[in-house]
Amino acid sequence: MPSIVFLKYVLRYFLPLAVLMVAGGYWGLHNVKNDKINQLTAEVHEQVLVGKASASAKLHLIIRDVLYLSESGLIHNVLNNPDFNSDLSAIAQDWKVLMSTYQVYDQIRWIGPDGKERLRINQTQNGPQRVADQDLQDKSDRYYFSKSIALQPNQFYFSPFDLNKEHGEIEFPRKPMIRLSKPVLDAQGESHGVLVLNYLGDDLLKEIKKHKPEINHHLWLANEAGYWLIGSTPKDEWGFMFNKPDLTIKTRYPEAWYKILTHEQGVFSDQDGVWAFDTIRPLREAALVNLAKMENIVVSDLPELDKDLSSSPQYPPYFWKLIYHIPTKEINASVYSAQQSVYMGLFGLLAMLFIGSLFWARVRMAKD
Repeated sequence: MPSIVFLKYVLRYFLPLAVLMVAGGYWGLHNVKNDKINQLTAEVHEQVLVGKASASAKLHLIIRDVLYLSESGLIHNVLNNPDFNSDLSAIAQDWKVLMSTYQVYDQIRWIGPDGKERLRINQTQNGPQRVADQDLQDKSDRYYFSKSIALQPNQFYFSPFDLNKEHGEIEFPRKPMIRLSKPVLDAQGESHGVLVLNYLGDDLLKEIKKHKPEINHHLWLANEAGYWLIGSTPKDEWGFMFNKPDLTIKTRYPEAWYKILTHEQGVFSDQDGVWAFDTIRPLREAALVNLAKMENIVVSDLPELDKDLSSSPQYPPYFWKLIYHIPTKEINASVYSAQQSVYMGLFGLLAMLFIGSLFWARVRMAKD
């Protein structure tokens, strides 16, 4: 039967080389997959490093500013003047200049020992404005005042990263805030309250968000408890301000959070995708650039973290985790896209081999 003989010749020419081609194609697909995953891993690691460097630069700026303001000659002149209650306009003007030059501060305040504001400059759409004396508020019940007023002369206070409140209510639109404060002392060392600088946290958050290149990749910032400060969506963010303990990375990705919490930095893969992370420690940043000694920086009551779970137990548990996450679905899509050229090349070669096998089978049949 000529047709059966012809088919045998076709398979004899086609199958051995086809098996070799498929094996080579499988090897090529495997290499392309590894190369793509390695490329993605390197990219996310780089983005985390750049994001951390940007955040650190912002922290250096605001720490320098609070130290500058607290040591200003203007405020010391007022404090050491017997009639210092009469005129704060020179200080107000100096603060306005700073807030106009660096538009990253929402408020600068001098709060007296009784918790009542003595001077306050607000950032507004029309630039920095001094608040009228009759509109100054009592902040004696706010956590940052109680921490600040207890500071020693050489200490300063660094608040948690949270949302601003006005008259006891969370301000909307949300206004992320970090507060730094330092005691206000006269020449005799007598306390006259504290200087409080309100840093607009969106300045830092926007700087970090610049390093998110892909729409379906996740760039997150989380506090030490795992709450999102930058999340995939706004509804995931600031859960601790709204009493929503389920809005944490720990709850959603417990295994990944354990690795992130117990290491200072790193890159790893699991069933949820590729992760890269680093730790931002504001207190260490101040110490690294010789702005303050670690022991002179006071923070609010912090969660008790098991030292076995801390990546750096020598530091206070005040830190943020910068996390870049590529979900498994996105990795698979990227790998599949990169493998298309291998698939096309393999199918093309198999097609050419089949056509060639048909040709040589016909030649063989003609000779027979």
